[in-house]
Amino acid sequence: MKIFLQRPSGEDAVEIEVDAHSSMSDLERAIQDLDVSSENAFVSLLLGERILKDTAAQRSLADHGVTDGCVLTLVRHAVPNVLTASNDKTAKLWNGTTGECTQTFIGHEQCLTLAVFSADGSSVLTASNDKTAKLWNSTTGECTQTFSGHQDSVSSAVFSADGSSVLTASYDKTAKLWNSTTGECTQTLSGHQDSVCLAVFSADGSSVLTASTDNTAKLWNRTTGECTQTLSGHQDSVLSAVFSADGSSVLTASNDKTAKLWNSTTGECTQTFSGHQRCVNSAVFSADGSSVLTASNDKTAKLWNSTTGECTQTFFGHQRCVDSAVLSADGSSVLTVSYVETAKLWNSTTGECVETAKLWNSTTGECTQTFFGHQRCVNSAVFSADGSSVLTASDDKTAKLWNSTTGKCTQTFSGHQSCVLSAVFSH
Repeated sequence: MKIFLQRPSGEDAVEIEVDAHSSMSDLERAIQDLDVSSENAFVSLLLGERILKDTAAQRSLADHGVTDGCVLTLVRHAVPNVLTASNDKTAKLWNGTTGECTQTFIGHEQCLTLAVFSADGSSVLTASNDKTAKLWNSTTGECTQTFSGHQDSVSSAVFSADGSSVLTASYDKTAKLWNSTTGECTQTLSGHQDSVCLAVFSADGSSVLTASTDNTAKLWNRTTGECTQTLSGHQDSVLSAVFSADGSSVLTASNDKTAKLWNSTTGECTQTFSGHQRCVNSAVFSADGSSVLTASNDKTAKLWNSTTGECTQTFFGHQRCVDSAVLSADGSSVLTVSYVETAKLWNSTTGECVETAKLWNSTTGECTQTFFGHQRCVNSAVFSADGSSVLTASDDKTAKLWNSTTGKCTQTFSGHQSCVLSAVFSH
């Protein structure tokens, strides 16, 4: 059948011929082959005002309502900037389209553990093993603030939603709140008996959640610094902790091979997700909170029903520990990272890997696509906001941008002198 592609600018439509049983992935590759869009651009296809994208229920173009003679609108989105953090003591800002390094943030005395953007992109926040976090002007590269006061490495650092505060966690057993303008420490959260792995704000900013190797997570009043709840029940280190979107629940992952769901008001454990054979490295909620996704050293990721605790899908295929797993914004895909040189993308409903147009056995959950290209371990992987691209960071000193449909590497960010520990999009 024939499909006509038009742009919002009003240029003449381009004719393309495809089979009615083709998938969205087939169509996107055909568009790239015709050079209608650049390979490393973020592209959306609209039928009327509806964005077309693969789902478990809509596999073919016909399923999407695309028929012979249809006119689709092709919209190209700007590629976001990319921010990386490295063991070489620097963070770097990159142009996502050209791969050019536009800014290097130099000033830390030891390796960085992470780097994140402020909500408006005007600032960059870094955390380091030199016991400090630093705030930088993302345009000039100038360090505008150093948050100094921890007695050990800073394991995590995040902005409050309004950017007025910075929250850090440290292996010195504390978390600290800072005024992002003055650099003053406004609150020290003390109470853990061992290293604090991370600290995060609740959505409304009123509470802070910390996870520790003392086998607990704690909830704190941001204003008073009082510990309002200790979440005790894990038998080993708590490696990650996150709030649900409404703040009513907390999800933790632990070395004890489980993840747990907690009532943030009462501190009661409402669900334990048991099934992994080794430690659980991370646990996250789906956007609607109905599912929980875990990653484990048993070489698998698992998807769970957050109400019943039932495991609804297991993602097999990595040859070594799965370090992290994240869901796409619409929940249709799962992205996993392993300590070996690959990242894998999966369909969260069927367990099938869906990075390419190939369809595989949806019963077995076999992976149908792997992102090959890094020469050493992949440390992190994230989706772009629209899910069209994946960004990875690796021990091979690079970050890479991938087309999540074709699995092709569209950009390599080279310039760091040591391992790249994290990479994030500007939006």
